[in-house]
Amino acid sequence: MRQRGVRNAQIRNFYDIAGEKYDTLLMLMNGAGIAKTMKNLPSFLNHCKNLLADGGQIVMDSSDLIYLYTDEDGNVDPGIDDEPYYGEIDYSISYRGEKDDSFEWLFVDFNRLNAVCQMCGLKAEKVYENEHYQYLVVIRNV
Repeated sequence: MRQRGVRNAQIRNFYDIAGEKYDTLLMLMNGAGIAKTMKNLPSFLNHCKNLLADGGQIVMDSSDLIYLYTDEDGNVDPGIDDEPYYGEIDYSISYRGEKDDSFEWLFVDFNRLNAVCQMCGLKAEKVYENEHYQYLVVIRNV
């Protein structure tokens, strides 16, 4: 990154960052997943908001996993309204017989993300969506 002109490149725990301001928080590869659960999403977005400089933005992507619960006729499984939210996934990684501990990851549909953004004083604008329910959003202060 430094060879390409990026100044001050760092590897840090996102939740340990405080007192700094950024023009853009770029959160790709399902960046909303770092919130882990819907319950954590407001505190995650408030943390992001506190890190934004005036006029700053969060550029994030996610996916709506509703297609996993939709049958061939387009009917949605009525059980998806149960807790936990259908986009809360537990992952575990294995390789050649080695298996790591599982971890939580959130895939949030745009409507729920937008509602939580509004609660946090943020405005979400969907700038791209594909046929596989993946979308890109820009989030700014209201």
